[in-house]
Amino acid sequence: MRIQTVALLSLGLVSAGFCLDEYMPMVKGKTEIDVGVNFASPEVGDAATKVPLQVKYGLMKNLDLELGAQYSTVDKASGLEQPAIAAKYAIGDNGIGVLVNLVLPFASGDLSNGYKGMGIAPGVVYGKNYDKIQAVALATFQINMEDKGFTPDNILTVYLKPGYMVNDKLAGYLGVNYMSQGSANATTVQPGLTYTISDMLAVEANIPYVVSTTGTKYWGVWASLYVTL
Repeated sequence: MRIQTVALLSLGLVSAGFCLDEYMPMVKGKTEIDVGVNFASPEVGDAATKVPLQVKYGLMKNLDLELGAQYSTVDKASGLEQPAIAAKYAIGDNGIGVLVNLVLPFASGDLSNGYKGMGIAPGVVYGKNYDKIQAVALATFQINMEDKGFTPDNILTVYLKPGYMVNDKLAGYLGVNYMSQGSANATTVQPGLTYTISDMLAVEANIPYVVSTTGTKYWGVWASLYVTL
């Protein structure tokens, strides 16, 4: 198995791809800034910490643009992972959206020495409430390009996130994330909570745990603050 694939599946599943989050597009004219922290502790190998940042802007009705990046530290290696830009479009009011994400071909620090090929990830999202039941889902397929004679396998991601609204501010959920790349795959459960502080602020946190994988299992902590302007 390629080292790049092992690293992806053992430490890269703390969350779904950060610029490809599972939420529907932003309202026209609104900006959302998301900042978080991801910590993953594998059964074998060194722990990893990532600091993700995402900016989303409602360009027009049902359409937003998104920019995401993560600073990653694993053992003594650190740097900015390949950033990504995305466009997400809601099809009417039925809770279905389509998206395309472009992974940019550069990274910084120690990560600049590894694979930096461009990636294109089309996908779909779903988000709708049925009384107190929240139905949220994301599916993407990332097509990777060649870089310095190397082309990694493409990446399939399917994330299901059913939740329950305790009240108009607090909701709990149980996320199930499946990712595969070539012959490698991993399934992660992510029990978590979302809490709306105000129209401007919201927080989310979950505890991911890999329950099945061809790589290294791990547990982690993921938390994010959402600021809407």
